Amino acid sequence: MYDQKIINRFNSKVDTAGPTQSNMTTACHQWTAHTNRKGYGKFRVGTKKVSLSHRVSYEIHRGPMPDGLCVLHSCDNPTCVNPDHLWLGTHQENVADRDAKGRHVSANGEKTHCKHGHEFTEENTYRYPDGSRECKTCNAHRCRARRATLRARSTLCLYV
Repeated sequence: MYDQKIINRFNSKVDTAGPTQSNMTTACHQWTAHTNRKGYGKFRVGTKKVSLSHRVSYEIHRGPMPDGLCVLHSCDNPTCVNPDHLWLGTHQENVADRDAKGRHVSANGEKTHCKHGHEFTEENTYRYPDGSRECKTCNAHRCRARRATLRARSTLCLYV
């Protein structure tokens, strides 16, 4: 899947003498190059495609990833690219693994009011399938302001 030049470049960005997590028997292989804001390594494959380094590591050592699956860390270390610490799972398994390890921090879930002071009640809250929520009052204000802006723009065009 990857040619030897890409594999060599990938390996040059890995420190195999990383820390050993308490739940692991082997050391993490730390990604030493660029990471995203969540701490996951980024690796450019080809001229345009940037991939997460743990996914590339999985594909180098285990083969192509099947569609619909994610690469998960058993060591819970986002910079780790040790193939022995990586396994395939669904998005739901990834979320369950995150929650089981206590990494799900939902500061917004604890809030009782939106940033403009409106209470999050059942009547005043849109709930979305991804678990996020939105204040209906703020949404209504935002929609009214957007419509007013669009109306103002359309009347400006009439006089040009």
